[in-house]
Amino acid sequence: MKSFILSLSIVGMYLLNAPVSRDRALTTNFVAVYICVNKTASKYHYTQSCTGLNRCSHKIEKVSISDAKNRGYSLCGFED
Repeated sequence: MKSFILSLSIVGMYLLNAPVSRDRALTTNFVAVYICVNKTASKYHYTQSCTGLNRCSHKIEKVSISDAKNRGYSLCGFED
């Protein structure tokens, strides 16, 4: 029983410390990103506090990553 609990603890610690793949998240259509909606904006941002998004003086919209890509937006260089 002790060895089972120890094994379970080790597996649990591994899973909690396993790195999250940003590439895997990018393939999911449900990932929310932020875009600046104007004629010249071309980048999407993972966080609303991104340096690149701070320059936006127009409407900031939260959209899915697939929607942002369909609109022609690409990943901001500050978050690459």
